[in-house]
Amino acid sequence: MKQFALFFAALLCASLMAVSANATDYDDISVRVEAVTGDEYRVMIVNRSHAKSHLVTVEIYAGPYSNKANVVRRTIESAPSSAATVTMFKGGDIVAGAGVLIDGVDQRVATPIDLSRTNAWVRHSINRFQLLVSGDVETIGLMNAAAVDQGFKDSGGENDVSYLTYKSPMPEWSGNWLSYSGYDAVIISADELRLAPDVVSSALWRYVECGGSMVIIGDWEIPGQWRSRRVKSVEVEEEKSGVAWKKFSQPLPEAAQNYNVGFGNVTIIDAAGVKSILPEQWGAIKFGWKGSHTGGKAYRDIVDINKDFPVIERIGIPVRGLFVLMFMFVIVIGPINLIWLARRRRKIWMLWTVPAIALVTCLTVTGFALFSEGVSAMSRAESFTILDESSHRASTIGWMAFYAPLTPSEGLHFSYDTELTSVTPEVGYSFRRGGNRTIDLSNDQHLDSGWIMARVPVYFKYRKSETRRERLTIRQEGDGAISVVNVLGADIRELWLADRNGKVYSASRIRAGAEAKLSPSPLTLVENKAGLRELFTADDWLGKMKEVDANPQRFLAPGCYLAKLDASPFVEEGLKNVATRKGRALVYGISAPILEAGR
Repeated sequence: MKQFALFFAALLCASLMAVSANATDYDDISVRVEAVTGDEYRVMIVNRSHAKSHLVTVEIYAGPYSNKANVVRRTIESAPSSAATVTMFKGGDIVAGAGVLIDGVDQRVATPIDLSRTNAWVRHSINRFQLLVSGDVETIGLMNAAAVDQGFKDSGGENDVSYLTYKSPMPEWSGNWLSYSGYDAVIISADELRLAPDVVSSALWRYVECGGSMVIIGDWEIPGQWRSRRVKSVEVEEEKSGVAWKKFSQPLPEAAQNYNVGFGNVTIIDAAGVKSILPEQWGAIKFGWKGSHTGGKAYRDIVDINKDFPVIERIGIPVRGLFVLMFMFVIVIGPINLIWLARRRRKIWMLWTVPAIALVTCLTVTGFALFSEGVSAMSRAESFTILDESSHRASTIGWMAFYAPLTPSEGLHFSYDTELTSVTPEVGYSFRRGGNRTIDLSNDQHLDSGWIMARVPVYFKYRKSETRRERLTIRQEGDGAISVVNVLGADIRELWLADRNGKVYSASRIRAGAEAKLSPSPLTLVENKAGLRELFTADDWLGKMKEVDANPQRFLAPGCYLAKLDASPFVEEGLKNVATRKGRALVYGISAPILEAGR
């Protein structure tokens, strides 16, 4: 016991020494906040008290016109003589420090944010492309090379790429894919990637599969399920006369191998040939990063958004009905009331008839609103999921919307693996209409205030990467007939499956857990190596999903299937007590057993 106590004391002392640098002391509690990457912050809390535990809340603030959260907070219970480290994510610009509350009491003195892990601070509003560069890549001087610098300039001769060098050793890199989601590309050496812990390399591949881009300098073998998705050129845009954009195909350098991996893109560049790449070829690599983080079309107003993704039939105030009601109210409370009271010689009754008529009118308006919409919320979600059965990873993108006649008290709940981007008509809309938006990360992503208001629909684009065991169990009989067992967790409305030779089979109406035989389909596969990447980088995700639904042969590849579901098991509900949930989901499955025709 004595040895154990000494070991524990030594461990606590080490934790105290690690936190002490750039930490702020609040009596028994020390708090240190450091930036891990552009969107992730690591919070280290030490409780020096030997007898008392404390509830410690750390708040990170963004600008008031942020399209994400204005306040992100996380609360942990700090046990006596303990040290703890937690992760926080934020969106938008931040202030220089983080607020701290201990046992509910605001400490007033903010703790500074340590930026020593990085050598620069990048913002998406400055440059078109934002990169995260590893220490090895910075050491070899690649980002300072003349060819790279020239290739990263736009048509006006201005450099449209900025980068953040992350010099921490690979074991200290983040194990959460959201830490990298704000960057257009991550540039890293193959040696660093080989030395990375499994949790870090998994996070980087999740980032790529959810739409990000990665450049690997050195020898690296792409996962087998993506080798057929190699592309040898990219579509480049060039501005002409400052007005129109001309598109043309730019070949990629021979020293580079480029693959579309999930929704993302990976470029592998031979270390010996990296300096032989010409500026225009670097420009082609750069344009392959386009659309690597969530963007989208601009909307004039909320009615415009609801036309693309309707969660309720109609948005707006019933002006005509309210005008008629107010006109009748004025007539009844005025002339009719006065004439009736004058005939009865009871004008003194106006002291109670006027309030009574006003009360009846208010109750009528309230009753009409409740009768027409009820009190229960509505939601809608559409998603596209890439289900890689060999790695058991599901990468999902899509839209969701919520509408509530009464403001929900619980807010919205999502997992830590989900990235949410609020779809609003313009910057600052959420601030003007709903006040501060806050997120509590104590137990999950709890969008607790300012996100959803009574009778105002709210819309999100989202990305998600998670480990899932759902699958489509495929069986091939001796006579060549193919049957499947639906283990996707939802009923399949339609299914298309391509064997290894590219022959397409189909079926419809397969209930969850049921088995069905597939029939040969007249569809013929069309080579489209950029298909899934093309879906993600499009401004109109909803339109692209409809295109996949209508033309599955353009997106299918041998050994893959496309299932259309009425509900998605890969999307969280978000809001409790929803009366009506509308949904549609497409699942692009990469089968673990690759089918061979006639086997």
